[in-house]
Amino acid sequence: MRQHGWARKARTLAIGGGAVLGVAVAGLATTMSASAHYIIGTTPQPSVGVVDKTALADQAVVYADSSRHVTFFLWAPGTCGVAGASPVFTDSEPVTTASLTDSTVTSGTYVAQSTGTFEWTAEIVITSGGAIESGPTACGDEPVTINKMPTSIDTTPSTSHGSHVGSTLIDSASVDGFNATGNIRFYLFGPDNATCNFNQTSQNAPHGWIFMAGPIALVNDKASVPQPGFTATEAGVYQWVADYGGDANNTEALGVCGKEPVTIGKMPTSITSVPSSAHGAPVGTALTDSATVIGSDPTGNMRFYLFGPDNATCQMKLTTDGGTVHGWIFMAGPFALVDGKASVPAPGYITTEPGLYQWVVDYGGDANNTEALSVCGKEPVTIGKHSTSLKSTPSAGGVTGTVIWDSVKVSDGVDPSGAITFSLYSPSDASCSGPAIFTSTVALMADGTARSASFSGTKTAGTYEWIAVYNGNANNARSYDKCGDEPVHITVTAVSSGVQGITTPGTGVGFPAAPALGLLLGGLGVTGIASAEIRRTRRLS
Repeated sequence: MRQHGWARKARTLAIGGGAVLGVAVAGLATTMSASAHYIIGTTPQPSVGVVDKTALADQAVVYADSSRHVTFFLWAPGTCGVAGASPVFTDSEPVTTASLTDSTVTSGTYVAQSTGTFEWTAEIVITSGGAIESGPTACGDEPVTINKMPTSIDTTPSTSHGSHVGSTLIDSASVDGFNATGNIRFYLFGPDNATCNFNQTSQNAPHGWIFMAGPIALVNDKASVPQPGFTATEAGVYQWVADYGGDANNTEALGVCGKEPVTIGKMPTSITSVPSSAHGAPVGTALTDSATVIGSDPTGNMRFYLFGPDNATCQMKLTTDGGTVHGWIFMAGPFALVDGKASVPAPGYITTEPGLYQWVVDYGGDANNTEALSVCGKEPVTIGKHSTSLKSTPSAGGVTGTVIWDSVKVSDGVDPSGAITFSLYSPSDASCSGPAIFTSTVALMADGTARSASFSGTKTAGTYEWIAVYNGNANNARSYDKCGDEPVHITVTAVSSGVQGITTPGTGVGFPAAPALGLLLGGLGVTGIASAEIRRTRRLS
């Protein structure tokens, strides 16, 4: 308690019967005369506080009775005793003792809205009439220090656990204080600075942090890192620390390392790939593959697996009678990525049978990218049989009864083998739509040629048609002639024309009468065989 010297003097005067009158003018006190009622001492309650938080009061010990009341004044920093200044708080409280004696009077409370050194003054006022009888107490007797509001920062990262490399990181902060103004800086520490040490420098973080945004002015106690913020370039734990610089009424505040961890995982990757050959390529085609990893600057290696027609589900392992074997028929790699790409070098794999082949690409990942395996069925390559063609050469025609056959050579295949089926159609079946009158199936020779069996049943004159069909094999497609590609012309003989001859003496060979012979030679188309028979007969005669 501050006991005032003039109060001791007033007590002495009061005992001697004098009176003291005091007048307060703008915080100034003038003691006029001794008084029986006076202030013994005052004590601020408390003497130190926090802006917008601490309830301030004053307490006076007075020698007075209930005919008096005490008026308390609280002056803002630098205003006590200044002419024309007004207190920020005024409160009058009655003296409650009936007789003139020592009593304690306490003011109401006031919560300061700014920082600095406030000051209390007090005075005794005669209740009847309102004259100031004692005081006010002197400026400087009751200082009260009001300090800044201790602040804290509540922060929320835009991205939390489970995000991946390439994610954009920003942060938002709210200052818990008293109408906080000023600025915030946001610092982001990378995976290699787990303690958020501002002095832990590196090539990528020369200041300890890898990213800083600010100063950013508070708006309604809040601030945020503007877009795009920071794009995570590696996997690991990132940490935000927000730094508030304070203002006139709020202390500085620094976020705690570890309060805002952001776990960044590897970038999920995918593979796009393009086989060198697609559907329709023939057996013997060389297959290669090229692939690109979609990720965050992927590095590392890739392997290429090729599955054959007998493994439609791309099983990596197959169980056979001999045990477990690789399910793929060809593997290439590992190949290091260059700009995220890798390829199977030529010649790759030379196909040996027709069917559906499938590439599967396996990326092993790196520090910032996950592993990836392409999907079976994403890269199908249909390998077909080689197309073939036939070069057919039928035997020459002749008169009825001439023996005929067909021969063929298979071209454009790969080592063709198998058999040729020859079919012969009669002159009455010009469209080759009915049943063949003769068929012959013959194995191909090593040089790809084949010759049918002979047909001697050419009893009818006209055009016979051969059709040769190559039946194909595992690697070569079937091919065939069309009706009309291989005609064979058969004509009638002299005997079949109905000519009656005269027998040659001693031989039994007959000749026709002269007119009939002339007719036969001139108009009936005697074949070479008949003419030869005639010449032979003439030589005998």
